[in-house]
Amino acid sequence: MTSRIIFGFCLVFLSISAFSQLEAKKAANGKFGFTNDEEWAIQPIYDEVMEFYDYSYAFVKLKGKWGLIDQQGKTILPFEYSKVLEEEYLFGDEENKVVVKKGKYGIVSRFQGKVLVECVYEKSFSYTDDILPYFGNVSVVYRNNKAGLLNEKGVEVVPCIFDGGKEPFKDMHLDVYVLAKQNKKSGLVDTVGNLVVPCAYDEIKTTENFDLLDVVSNKKHGLFSLTTRKEIVAPLYDEPIWFDEEYAYVRLNKKYGIIDKSGKIIVPITYFGDDDAWIELDRIKQKN
Repeated sequence: MTSRIIFGFCLVFLSISAFSQLEAKKAANGKFGFTNDEEWAIQPIYDEVMEFYDYSYAFVKLKGKWGLIDQQGKTILPFEYSKVLEEEYLFGDEENKVVVKKGKYGIVSRFQGKVLVECVYEKSFSYTDDILPYFGNVSVVYRNNKAGLLNEKGVEVVPCIFDGGKEPFKDMHLDVYVLAKQNKKSGLVDTVGNLVVPCAYDEIKTTENFDLLDVVSNKKHGLFSLTTRKEIVAPLYDEPIWFDEEYAYVRLNKKYGIIDKSGKIIVPITYFGDDDAWIELDRIKQKN
């Protein structure tokens, strides 16, 4: 049994070694093929070719279109790609090629000989870990002039439903939320594409409390809770709201009051200084 395994391994090794000797070569007819020990292993019928190197498959161009062939010259992916870009992207342990079909971009594995990302995107890919650092590399992608995020497995983790532009997504909070916009209004998306904060605000900012976000509309400030995923204070106030333990002062029309963390007004917004509002809060607490 052991000898059979060794013999089988040797056959595979010899086969791979033979394949690794395939080299692209231009024939007298001006076409390209692949040779093995100076003999044509794949006939020179192609307009252009890319080397196999250590891959099982190679891109070749026929009648103006690129396709993918195996090391016997069999067509694996049809000749329907107008371009195969130079850049390569690493998905796991594989380097993959960006391809273009009908003006749309996708990704093909030369190792597996299959399409990893269909040609549906309007721009090429640019992977970075700056958008969602905790979750590794993602690329901004565009479909129907809307932006989304594609991970290294080729999965659209954030759907293409958000406004595009130069920087459609920004790392916003705890490395697991990104700022996105719809119709020029800001919201927050998590790493699986859930819209955690609706796109209803002019601005969204962090506060000293990781759970609470400062949400701004028409230059007025409110609060949104990431725990409950609800707006707890409507954007009505003139300044950002900062809590001192359980309470925070709010300012509206140059007058001050006190709210609790549920957004309930504890001290009416009738005082001309925040110190007066805090004094009134102490009086109310002592009374109760």
